[in-house]
Amino acid sequence: MKKQDVRSMGIGTGGYGMNNKADYVICSIPDHVNVTCPYCEWEDDYDWDEIYSKMGSGLYYGNCGSVECEYCKQEIQLGECEYD
Repeated sequence: MKKQDVRSMGIGTGGYGMNNKADYVICSIPDHVNVTCPYCEWEDDYDWDEIYSKMGSGLYYGNCGSVECEYCKQEIQLGECEYD
């Protein structure tokens, strides 16, 4: 909405939204993916660019492929993802 449209609705002037605060998101650039191996519990970081080039945008949604554990060499299927 344009600035004047918002004001005419009473938003930002105390009329519509009582606390007049906006929630926000801190945006960050992915650097790495942290994975804990379900076989040996080794926690490791995998370079974002390497994994993204292999899995593409599916990496943002989870259940998109697998990585090899650097410690026990088992293939780790990636499940749900979280953002930190």
